[in-house]
Amino acid sequence: MNINRPLPYIVFAALVALSACAGDSNTGPSPAPPAPPPAPPPPPSPSTGSIRVTTTSVGEDLDLSAYVAAVGQDRRRMDLDGVVAFGSLPAGDYFVDLDDVAENCSVSGSAARQVNVTAGNATDVTFDVSCTALPPAEVDVTGTWVGTYIAVDPETGQEVSGTPGTLTYVLEQDGDDVTASTIQYAGPAFEGVGRVSGSTFTLFFLGRETAQGPGRMNATLEISGDEMVGSEREQLDDWAANTELTRQ
Repeated sequence: MNINRPLPYIVFAALVALSACAGDSNTGPSPAPPAPPPAPPPPPSPSTGSIRVTTTSVGEDLDLSAYVAAVGQDRRRMDLDGVVAFGSLPAGDYFVDLDDVAENCSVSGSAARQVNVTAGNATDVTFDVSCTALPPAEVDVTGTWVGTYIAVDPETGQEVSGTPGTLTYVLEQDGDDVTASTIQYAGPAFEGVGRVSGSTFTLFFLGRETAQGPGRMNATLEISGDEMVGSEREQLDDWAANTELTRQ
């Protein structure tokens, strides 16, 4: 059956069909988003480690100059109670030494240790140092010592007539033993023997009679540098003499 349609209708239908075809071209899938960038590579593993040295000190007459810690040719000054680190050491075995330890001090165990360093880690080494008291320093009293002699009467507290005068010691020392001659202002020479103990020495004089009494006298003298400080002497008849002597 033939259907006659007016021309305007045909044109309208053609436009609708073309519009539908054009709409179909925009209904396809959306493009995929770009891929994320690749993750950064992991950091490299550490290739070096370190050695941490600790010192502890106890006792008497500690070594105030302290110690030296050494790893190979790397030497570091340390305190009596201190910590020092040696870093950037390739993994491996190392010797750690504690040097400059005073003679009166000892290191527990050994002053030389072998340790292993692993990458990324600190290896601890502890040195325990103990010190003992030093013996009194020996004093060299050899030489001529001159001072002023003042004799005092113990009953009256008055100086004896004829003093003060000049007192001279000529001392010779052999180890702890001292021999001496004394020239006293008011009388003939004394001779004596003595012993040294640290910074103190005691002389025992055996001599002749003097104007002040029997020629026997002992002396305890304290040495400080080149002076005998605060010396005191007593004769057997209780006459006393006080003086300070200076090394000539």
